[in-house]
Amino acid sequence: MGEKKKWTVMVYLSGDNNLSEECVWALKEMYRIGANDRVAVIAQYDSKARNVPISRYIIGQNPSDGALDEYARALRMSSRKSKGSPLWQEASASARMLRDFIIWGADRFPADNYMVVLSGHGSGAEGDYLIRDDNPPSYLSIPRLRWALEEAKKKLKRIDLLGLDACLMSTAEVGYEVKKTVRFLVGAEGFEPDAGWPYHRILETLNASPDIKPRDLACAIVEKYTGYYSDYASAGVSVDLSACDSEKSDAMAEAVNRLAKVLRSSIEARSVEDAVLLAHWRAQSYKFEDYVDLFDFCDLLEEGCDNEQVKEACSAVKIAVESLVVKSCYSGAAFQYSRGVSIYFPWAEVTGKYKNLLFSKKTKWDEFLHKYVEQTRRGPRGQEAIRGKLQVQGASSASEVRSVSGSGRFTPPWSRFTPPWSRMESAVSVKVKNPPITFNKDECKPE
Repeated sequence: MGEKKKWTVMVYLSGDNNLSEECVWALKEMYRIGANDRVAVIAQYDSKARNVPISRYIIGQNPSDGALDEYARALRMSSRKSKGSPLWQEASASARMLRDFIIWGADRFPADNYMVVLSGHGSGAEGDYLIRDDNPPSYLSIPRLRWALEEAKKKLKRIDLLGLDACLMSTAEVGYEVKKTVRFLVGAEGFEPDAGWPYHRILETLNASPDIKPRDLACAIVEKYTGYYSDYASAGVSVDLSACDSEKSDAMAEAVNRLAKVLRSSIEARSVEDAVLLAHWRAQSYKFEDYVDLFDFCDLLEEGCDNEQVKEACSAVKIAVESLVVKSCYSGAAFQYSRGVSIYFPWAEVTGKYKNLLFSKKTKWDEFLHKYVEQTRRGPRGQEAIRGKLQVQGASSASEVRSVSGSGRFTPPWSRFTPPWSRMESAVSVKVKNPPITFNKDECKPE
């Protein structure tokens, strides 16, 4: 075990899917840089190959090609000889598996600071998965992620940095879910390239400055990631990444709660409804327009709404986001209005799973979303004349119009979400409605 480390980095590679080869690439990049006597780096890799067991690695330096299997086999053999050591036979999407991996790493390499990185597929806050396995199909939900981190926290006390090397995970909801277990959260609002994080650049930084503080390391990861992919902008690749301070999550949730209450009570006014629709339309969006950048939406709504209460609530949210996000960078045209944290904001249907998140239970955002999609849903053809007559008679709400016309609630028969089996989808589905085709280079200067 040796002397206590300054940092122990634990990378959880969920490759039982189409990212299996990219996970091997990540491992080779980690080994290329390696660790030192003050930094420990461990990894776990779950392959899509049926005859390859889940493997763990203690990252050394400069292995010869073809040595990964040998290293994994040797570690499995030594662990089996240790009483109570896990055999790692569950799927990587298991919350118990993630908990056990983190505790194993902390036992093996005690440190002053811990960084846990989850690498795989992501689906935002309301989706079925953060990590996906194909054999057999299984997923790790956001509430189950919280459970795994809370269990691991009993051993570590706190995870200083949680990295989500996956698509769509820098959301208000995810940050709020893990705020009690994680100090800093690093993730992307949009889609990530299949290759994921440039681990060699990150480990170079950590090895060179093992005394680096968690906040500074979080910011450095954002800079290294966006800097690495800036060369790919000429190929049409856009990326974003941000670092958020979990201690500011409560203030951000309270600001969103106030905004939700104001919008829910005022959106029946046509001027407010139109302002919200236009801001929603113009805002930076993600995942087939199921999410928007929270700051960008509030900035546009504050500018375009004449309701003073709405404007004040939007201003408060922007201040909370600026406090929450300690670093946000982008490269490419598609994500240039990203300011660090997104929020669930669908157009036509609110998933029932959203109410299971702590953010939904804490704030009125879920209630606002239901009111929004009801208020803005267009009625059946011929109903506009009825709406006009009711407005003359003093009835103005969408519910009153439907009760008179006899129309019922309609649930669209299509699925709202097709899982992104590629970690990065076409930028066409993740931009604003009328997107910019050029961008000013984000220098993403060091703190």
